[in-house]
Amino acid sequence: MSKIAAIAQVLRRTPFWKWPFLVVTTINVGAASDERILRTLRKIRIEAGKWPDVILGQEFGDRASLKRKIIALGYWIQEGTGQPGQGSTPAFFRKEDMEPGLPWHIRLLGHVFGGKGAGPSWIKPKWADGERPKHKASGRWVRAASVHGPASQENPLRFALFRKFVTRLLNAAVWKVITIIGGDWNTKDQQLHWLTQIMQEHGWTSSDIESSTQLVTHGDHLYDMIWWRKTRLLHFV
Repeated sequence: MSKIAAIAQVLRRTPFWKWPFLVVTTINVGAASDERILRTLRKIRIEAGKWPDVILGQEFGDRASLKRKIIALGYWIQEGTGQPGQGSTPAFFRKEDMEPGLPWHIRLLGHVFGGKGAGPSWIKPKWADGERPKHKASGRWVRAASVHGPASQENPLRFALFRKFVTRLLNAAVWKVITIIGGDWNTKDQQLHWLTQIMQEHGWTSSDIESSTQLVTHGDHLYDMIWWRKTRLLHFV
């Protein structure tokens, strides 16, 4: 029996609930209080049976106190090199479960004019901010990053910027390790259809696709989700 076949046989004999779990969450804090966000993380801890290994955050630019409180729960933070826009999309990694690796940051949009829409007409730089830590329980290296797409994509100019944003992400995110991108994509029906199509064409899947459930957030929108490159090493639960 080959080594690969032997490993496959062992996996088939091992119940999935005994496999090492990687718990990833994405969270847009918006105007929620620090206490509400911490309650949410504790709820995830109860439901998942452990603290999230990776927290991918958005709208953290002015939330220094919340960053400190999450770090105090046993995390380190990866929020870039101080470039404009990076501090808004930090990634947090749990020290108990993850071994630090190389940081990585991809600028997806510069300081660009977005025209009419939510927030300023000039959109601040958009980044994929993250790191490549090792998941201790599985021994696997994981690239994980947080993103936040331009708002008001029903505006043609802003949707064009979002298409550029996604294309740059796909062109940069071609690695042979487990790659996970979570965030607030700011997609409504039409934009989500485009996003889903292009991501699947490039071999990606999402939490909404794998769960066969579209998670409604921000009231009644389809904004927040986690995407990852499909691989036999990662099974959605």
